[in-house]
Amino acid sequence: METRKIQLIGSSSYMISLPKKWILSHNLKQGDEVTVYAYEGMVVVLPKEYKRLVRIVMKGIHEEKGDFLRRYIYAIYMLGFDEIVLEDIDAASLLDSFTEIVHELIGMEIIDVADDRIVFRILVTPELDVITVLRRIVQMINSMFEDALAILNGKEDVEGVEKVIRNVSLTEENIDRFYWLVVRLENRIIREKSFKWNELRFVLGSRMLAKILEDISDHISRFSRYLAEVRPDDVPEMPVLIKSISELFNKSFNSYIESDLIASNEVARDVEAVQNRIIGELDSLDRAGKVKPALALHHLLGIIWNIKSIAEIAINRAVREMATGQ
Repeated sequence: METRKIQLIGSSSYMISLPKKWILSHNLKQGDEVTVYAYEGMVVVLPKEYKRLVRIVMKGIHEEKGDFLRRYIYAIYMLGFDEIVLEDIDAASLLDSFTEIVHELIGMEIIDVADDRIVFRILVTPELDVITVLRRIVQMINSMFEDALAILNGKEDVEGVEKVIRNVSLTEENIDRFYWLVVRLENRIIREKSFKWNELRFVLGSRMLAKILEDISDHISRFSRYLAEVRPDDVPEMPVLIKSISELFNKSFNSYIESDLIASNEVARDVEAVQNRIIGELDSLDRAGKVKPALALHHLLGIIWNIKSIAEIAINRAVREMATGQ
């Protein structure tokens, strides 16, 4: 990471210099154009490159009803193609099902329909990269942790708690959509002709990380439903546990992004202590025969184990980047 100063140009424009290494790596020179995307919390600069449309034609569908159709379209979407043409199908009878499915996938649209043919186009904007999407998933997981605390604090407001639980469920569904997008972006990296070995290692690590994040969101969603039936005296330490796990989660992800060996090792160490606290609470609940609180804590255990896995991936990444010649 580099720090650069902002300079005022004229009376209304500001400028920062771009790293020479980045300029050379993209074969840019003075006068070339770059694309700038401004967000609330960041600015993304991309080289202005032409990318050809990657198209796939599929003939017929093995099964036109049930969950197979959804899995089939998801699988093609995640392969990373820009345009999908399905031929030799009864388009009229399948259009409603396809319309429902594409609304579940980020950037996917139906652009053409004929009697025996449907064409899909994935209109994902170019500023979306794997790290950007992973950061967005982490933001949504953090909102789920906050919702879990809101459930604890609002037990007397039944209607309000049910609303929060629905919100958690919707967030988990959105995280699934972003997970499929991550897989799609990773497959595009692999298919590029300029693909390099270090990019493969990045893809493997980010694929594992994306799946872990998706698993964590599943655990929080199930945890929240059980949490609504847990009394404060069942697990008095529950708010502290949630906050501790949330902090460890963010520290583990940041240690991966920053390739921070020390921080990732601290997470792996601290996870053990939280894990032991949860196991101790579970023993007490089992003896008392309290099923719902125990089920809730089992999902917290699932989260903490996943956090440990993130820390281990971060350690591997940090060590690899420290190795000579890597």
